[in-house]
Parts: sequence; structure tokens; C-alpha cells
Amino acid sequence: MAEVAKIEKTKENEDVLAQAKPGDMIEFIRSSYSHWAIYAGNGFVIHRWGDNDGIGKSVGFWGNFLTFSGTQFDKATILQSNVTDVLNLGGKVRINNYLDNKYQPLPSEVILDKARRALNQEGYNLVYSNCEHFATECRYGQPNSRQVQIAVGASAALGVMVTAAAACDRMAFHDEVEIEDFEYDDESETYYWPCPCGDRFQITKEELESGEDTARCPSCSLIVRVIYDKDAFMEKTSNLKQKTSPAMEKIV
Repeated sequence: MAEVAKIEKTKENEDVLAQAKPGDMIEFIRSSYSHWAIYAGNGFVIHRWGDNDGIGKSVGFWGNFLTFSGTQFDKATILQSNVTDVLNLGGKVRINNYLDNKYQPLPSEVILDKARRALNQEGYNLVYSNCEHFATECRYGQPNSRQVQIAVGASAALGVMVTAAAACDRMAFHDEVEIEDFEYDDESETYYWPCPCGDRFQITKEELESGEDTARCPSCSLIVRVIYDKDAFMEKTSNLKQKTSPAMEKIV
């Protein structure tokens, strides 16, 4: 009977995947959690995966606590895998683009390009950089993890993991970079800094003037904190405007 049930589940999974389109989010439903991936076509997915289904190595209570709080990172890699290999860990599969009603999905070619450009990147954090974050970032340009939201909500209700949540907030930034180290483009009025994924972090002058200090990469979920003094920055940009205004008047 067990063998018959296994065959029936395999057939059910195959039927589901036959309906999948490149760029769809695929949910592998395990016993107590779900693993997420982007369908790449021809029976392959791209996902953040590693030991223990991309959850990371089993390192005991304190190891998992540190991972939750953002202290441990290199526990998974962005890989392209055959769906059969992912299903070897059991469970069933379904197409689940659950945020399509909230966010406009990116074109399939853009989704796959984002996923492929991230291949071989290492890094993992349960709270803000897990397999579900990767899949939603690729499809919508917005990292999201419903599993984490539910878990954190339950923990907050019990008054547990408050310190870990605060630590996660501090660790969310990939790096902290002085504004002087950014490259400035006059035409777009945007500051740029190289991202490990090959693209660039970016933040506009207008955003900096409003007090924003987070530069984002349009191709991955990484962010950096911009170190600058807002008042000094405003004074500097104001002086530059005053210097250029006479020239502009002559042109007019």
C-alpha cells in the first residue's frame, strides 16, 4: 500500500508540474514547512538550497537561534536543480504564485534572468534571506516570506525572540558604505555602489535629501546602508545649485 501511495503522489506531482510555466513559483510542501523555487522550464527549478532542504545544517538549538537572529549566513547556495532531486525529500508540489493579487509579476524572461544571475551566490538567513524570499524577489522584485511572518507573529504573541528580531533588523544590511565611496551620475542624479550579484546598489539624490539611507540593488534582495550626514549633504547640494544657477540663467 505504501508503494501504491508513493506512485500516486508521484503522478500527482507530475501532473501539477506539467501545468507550470517558466517564472512560476513552485512550493514543495514538506511535513512542517514549505520549500520554494522558481520554475525554469524543462523540469528544472532555480532555488536557494543547501543542507537540510536549504534550511541550513542542523546545528542544534543555539545554531538555529543564531541563524534566526542573523548571525550565520553561508548555509545555502542558489542552484538550478532537477525537480526530481528536490522531490526526493518527500512531500508534494504545487504552483503557488500567492502574491499575484498584491504585486504585479515581472515578465517571465525578467524573472528567469534575475534567478540565473543569482546562480552560485551563497548566503542564508531564516528571517530575511530564505528560499521563499528568493522566489518572491525573483517573481515580484519584492522579497517576502509568509512562513517567517507567521512564525514571527506567533513568537511575538508569546513574547519570544524579541532580541532576535532586533538583531535581525540590525543585520539586514549587506554592508555600510560612506556616501563618498559611491559613484554619482549627474544625469540621473543617482549614487551607485557595486553589488556582489554584478549589478549596482542605487539611491537617488532626492531620496538622500529626504533622509533615506538605504541603497537597494534592483537585481537581488541585498541592501546597503549609506553613511552620511543629512544636513551636510543638503548644504553641499545647495551650494552646488547656487554655483550652477548663474550658468543656467545665461543659457536661458
